[in-house]
Amino acid sequence: ILHRGDQKDPLEDQKIALSGSSAEVWIVEGIPGGFNSEEQAIQSAAESRFGKSLQSARAHWLSLETIAWPSSPDGGTCYLVYSESGEVAESLAGFGETNLIRLREQGKIPEDLAERYPHLANYVNLQIEELEPGLAGQILKGQSCVIVERDGQITAASSLQIPGILDELFTYDGLLGLDLTGEVPRIRLWAPTARCVRLLLQKSGVSGTDDVTLDLPMAFDPVSGVWEARGEADWIGGAYLFDVEVFDRAAGKFIKNQVADPYALCLTANSASALIVNLATPDLAPPGWEQQNKPGLEHPTDSILYELHIRDFSASDSTVSPDHRGGYLAFAEEESDGMRHLRRLARAGVTHLHLLPVIDFGSVNEDKSTWAMPDPEQLAEYPPDSQAQQELVRHTKDKDGFNWGYDPLHPLAPEGSYASDPDSPLQIREARQMVAGINQAGLRVVLDVVFNHFYAPTPHIPSYFDKIVPGYYHRLDEYGELMESTCCPDSATEHTMVEKLMVDAIKHWATAYKIDGFRFDLMGHHLVRTRTRIRQELDKLTHENAGVNGREILLYGEGWDFGGLAGNARGRNASQANIGGTGIGAFNDRIRDAVRGGGGLGGYRSPGFAFGRYDSPDQAYAAYVKDLLKLSMAGNLIGFPGLGHITYGLSQAAFAHQPAETIQYISAHDNETWFDAVQIKANDNLSLEDRLRIHRLGISILCLSQGIPFFHAGVELLRSKSLDRNSYNSGDWFNRLDWTYQSNNWGIGLPIWEENAANWPLMKALLANAAIRPGPAEILGTLAHFEEMLQVRRSSPLFRLRTADEIKNQLSYLDNGEENADFLTILRIADREIDPIDPQFQSLLVVINADSEGRAIPCPVSLNSSSAYELHPVLARSQDTKLASARYIKEEDLFEVPGRSAVVFVEPR
Repeated sequence: ILHRGDQKDPLEDQKIALSGSSAEVWIVEGIPGGFNSEEQAIQSAAESRFGKSLQSARAHWLSLETIAWPSSPDGGTCYLVYSESGEVAESLAGFGETNLIRLREQGKIPEDLAERYPHLANYVNLQIEELEPGLAGQILKGQSCVIVERDGQITAASSLQIPGILDELFTYDGLLGLDLTGEVPRIRLWAPTARCVRLLLQKSGVSGTDDVTLDLPMAFDPVSGVWEARGEADWIGGAYLFDVEVFDRAAGKFIKNQVADPYALCLTANSASALIVNLATPDLAPPGWEQQNKPGLEHPTDSILYELHIRDFSASDSTVSPDHRGGYLAFAEEESDGMRHLRRLARAGVTHLHLLPVIDFGSVNEDKSTWAMPDPEQLAEYPPDSQAQQELVRHTKDKDGFNWGYDPLHPLAPEGSYASDPDSPLQIREARQMVAGINQAGLRVVLDVVFNHFYAPTPHIPSYFDKIVPGYYHRLDEYGELMESTCCPDSATEHTMVEKLMVDAIKHWATAYKIDGFRFDLMGHHLVRTRTRIRQELDKLTHENAGVNGREILLYGEGWDFGGLAGNARGRNASQANIGGTGIGAFNDRIRDAVRGGGGLGGYRSPGFAFGRYDSPDQAYAAYVKDLLKLSMAGNLIGFPGLGHITYGLSQAAFAHQPAETIQYISAHDNETWFDAVQIKANDNLSLEDRLRIHRLGISILCLSQGIPFFHAGVELLRSKSLDRNSYNSGDWFNRLDWTYQSNNWGIGLPIWEENAANWPLMKALLANAAIRPGPAEILGTLAHFEEMLQVRRSSPLFRLRTADEIKNQLSYLDNGEENADFLTILRIADREIDPIDPQFQSLLVVINADSEGRAIPCPVSLNSSSAYELHPVLARSQDTKLASARYIKEEDLFEVPGRSAVVFVEPR
């Protein structure tokens, strides 16, 4: 509509505007129909002009005194405008004195706030005059914005980002969720911006909008921002939801949301509602749970980690009861093939079973009657390089029971799709049975936890947390839009109550489920402050006060530096560059790329050190990869002698202050398995035997490195995913594990199109090549090699040095002579002369020869030739005859080692 002064004909106005007349023209967009009054026209004009501005949030309310604004208002007058009824547009249209608070520009925001919010350090400080906490709390329950006024005109307007002021006014240290510590149940929800919260209670244990038994108002505490309902004893066994009324900035109005408790301890199917359960109830614990014994662990560097997905473990194991396959209870079946294998690994030296997400996630329908999966017998009929398998898997991939589970919903509750009955609190018992079964097999348990984002079923939509406290739980950019660098809306764990949720969840799993370690997904998306707080809280746990020894709990994660917290954008983040000195481990991608190639060091087929010489090698690259490997095997320690200059990309390669801060790995659930990487990167004419030796060399390097070795489940069985590089939703077919050792899952069809199609031509040739397909003998040989190398590592504490000083003083490289080429390295680990730690050996000599040919290596000049070295006793009786043939010839002062191998020589006492 075009409307000018006293001109009444809109069409005439159009003619005037288009003819370039100087007549005043008002343009009002997006208003259907005309106006019944001048007042309505003014209000609609204000809504049109500022509606989109108020959906954006460029102002940051940081404290009772400070609002941060992007730039100086240049002489304009600034106001905080608010409406408890959610009708700020009326205040803008009338622009009177009601609901306006004057703001005064006072330079940059104060130093303490700039330190807490570094991304706002250059913002202007709009100082609030005389605002009481009570009024601030009322404002936060409605709609608010900042406007800039000049000469009676509003020149800018923006809604507010409110996490700062919420953290100042409403932090709460007490119990949230279900509290059974008193005489009657209490349920608490932190929701300081909610206008009303009601508890919807179903005593029968199944809750929903159509079968609510009780609709109870909850009491609000204006000091803590917590809503509370006091219950009765008969609430136990029931289910509940919260009905939360909040102002939604995107919608521009108040809305009511029904949500399950973020602190739910257990949920009905598909996380529909929270169950009221007493975790101390005997029925929810397996026999002997309170006295559950843990396998011993003296020091973190004694750890050897084995990463496994719950469904992979048993979905294809015919020795597991059909009802238990793919779930918690498979770990309670002691005589299954899978559990026999885990006990075998524990005997060899594996200490921890790292489980992919077990905590409630949203990417699998927990109603198993809806699951649809292709018939394995039909899939097996197609050729090894066929497209047919992936087409059938793609058709059901969002309807089956498989997903890695990196889609978190409720951080304190177990995932229902792994339970026998996702509607029953007995899923708590089953999750505990899983832990007990793993412990009884001789292994500790690590949980993979995801706090860098919360699951939302639709892209670019915040999670249910945003329905409780809009604008708080997710990290927002400078315009108030969701940041999604983690593939989903990022969680803002730098905010006090999000951090509290994270800390509370970790303590809950450590005590209620006796978990022995936590691996943090995308750890660099959290602050170091949060990491150290978790460590401190766990260290307080003892057998006397919590039933566990918190100091023995491992913490490690992915320290990648990218996204919203990259470069310490919002505080010192838990990236590799910052994690040193915390005692928390970070995955070492340096050794991964040095051994296998690719990653940060080249393309899809670029080989690493383990592949030895290849056609037309780049000598500078080969020398760099070797140095990177040497640094990594020494624990990737900052300041390691002679290797401190090495870089990795634009960063310093070394990041660890102590060896326990380095998690050594060459494969994990992400990207191709190590076997598949070998198939891709090896020369086309390389034999299966050579490929197997490269595979086993990679295993050996991890076992002989300082720090904590980490192995992807099945690496000891030549595990393949038929070259799938990202199998998070590729179903059981591409993720199968065979504990009968008959198949490694190679050549079961081309992998899923979405992630792999660009490389299908190469893959097709590899998968169709029968000459490089391993069989049972090759699988069993690799398993035996894995066990031997674990035994070698366990045989001497010199492979598991505990401090940086020990490594720097006792580990040295001897391969500086001309006789040693790029693909061979020799390291020596000597015991201390005073107070030695190894009762068997004075020193160890590790020779890594990645070239295809064996070598006779003269004793390095820096080595005392009078030393009586001999082949490690485990290798002397190795099933690998080439390894067993390695020797030190004292008369000739030569070490003879086979090609593509890592050999350990020992100097006995």
